[in-house]
Amino acid sequence: MDNPNNHPNVMQLMILTIHHAYFPDGIEENIVGVGTNIKDKVSSVLDNYINTTFLPIIASLSNRHNPEFNFSVIADEGKEVLWHTTLGNVRLQGEWIDQNQNESFFEIVKDKIKNRLSSDKINWLKVYVSKRADGTIIGECLLNNIPWEEVWADLKKYAESWEMKSDFKA
Repeated sequence: MDNPNNHPNVMQLMILTIHHAYFPDGIEENIVGVGTNIKDKVSSVLDNYINTTFLPIIASLSNRHNPEFNFSVIADEGKEVLWHTTLGNVRLQGEWIDQNQNESFFEIVKDKIKNRLSSDKINWLKVYVSKRADGTIIGECLLNNIPWEEVWADLKKYAESWEMKSDFKA
């Protein structure tokens, strides 16, 4: 994607990952890579996509998950449904002291997501949050490619608590 507002060292890529049975409309991902030349930018953006998005998709399709993140919901028929959660790898940008943000984001959404899951085998949640030194927070929270404003408000509040030691965190 050509975005004139991007830094010259940033490559932005929009990827639509489609599976005919589980997500025929695709899992949409806007992702960036960083580098001083085209080879480094392409390598970075592909590494970013594979490690944050593609590997959890493959794990989900392969029924691999960490049982620690499982949860149950009661379906409309009163039947208990066990959900297996696969967390993607969090990519951190900026100066972070606490590198263990993955579980922090999951803790914010886990109670609210239980009532929002579709009956599809795979549901998709994407979270992106960034904060600038001036306190500006931008990002998105998408559940099955649809903005989830309620949880975005919680994520934004969480980002407000981040201590800033540099110009940018994401």
